[in-house]
Amino acid sequence: MDKKNSLKKRIFKGIAGTLIIVTVVSVGATELICGRIFRRAEPQKSNSAPASSVACDADSVTFQSRGVQLRGWLYNVEKSRALIVMVHGFHDDQDCFSLLVKSFTKQGFSVLTFDGTAAGTSDGDRIVGIQQARYDTLAALDYVASRSELSDIPVVLFGYSMGAYGVLTAMNDADASPAAVIAVAGCNATTDLMVNCAEKYVSVFANLGRPFLWMRDRITSGADGDKTAAEALENAAWPVLLVQGADDTTVPYELSAYCKGIDSGNKNVSCLLVSAAGHADHSGVLPRSDDGSGLEADETEKSLIDDIVRFIEDSLKH
Repeated sequence: MDKKNSLKKRIFKGIAGTLIIVTVVSVGATELICGRIFRRAEPQKSNSAPASSVACDADSVTFQSRGVQLRGWLYNVEKSRALIVMVHGFHDDQDCFSLLVKSFTKQGFSVLTFDGTAAGTSDGDRIVGIQQARYDTLAALDYVASRSELSDIPVVLFGYSMGAYGVLTAMNDADASPAAVIAVAGCNATTDLMVNCAEKYVSVFANLGRPFLWMRDRITSGADGDKTAAEALENAAWPVLLVQGADDTTVPYELSAYCKGIDSGNKNVSCLLVSAAGHADHSGVLPRSDDGSGLEADETEKSLIDDIVRFIEDSLKH
């Protein structure tokens, strides 16, 4: 009996040891892969002046997000109706909002744009993951709160792609509640999106990495690694507009914040699906036409901008 018990113990220890080694190696490999995915995509840009076609003053701003210096621009509109804080997507920068900045400032809104961690003009060599947009959003809101001249202006959050996930998961945790939130092409959960992206390369085997992605997110982001747009949308006590491209394959419908917004049953949440040709995919859904200047909108973009402005105006009435 002693020999049998001893054998069982050795087998158990062998299996447990193997599982520990496999887990450590897999988490390490996951971190190595994510480290490459989430590193700075392009060299740091110089902090050049914003587009001259924006007819208002623009002041350069700096603030820190988790110890990293971020840089951006505050477009000051006299007698501003609201301040729109804009958060860009993955491997993008604040330049993607040039058309929207021009449109919003013309409508009487001040705008704050900035380059997130390890993007554009801001410092940093890498980000922790999609959760970085949440941290950068909260940092931007802290900066706004620190400016006394902005304290009486309603704040509207606007996020695109990774930035949409950022504004949604940050909106309930900010010191001051936003007047409204617009999220364009945002995902619901980071792990689901990462697995979906991996499936394009390794098919069903991508799901084998799910627990290690979850562990990696918990190690790098703690409790923030589990935050979902769905949870945030259920608790939203202010107007939220979710915009989704009908043919988005980067953030598919079933993984989108848009889908969870419909499921939430929250009357504060509105959903807008864009199906026009050339604008129904992930990159096309954000208004940013390029006619050489990058600042002219086509009819579909004008319609979407009008819808967004109308949503903001209605939100400010409540």
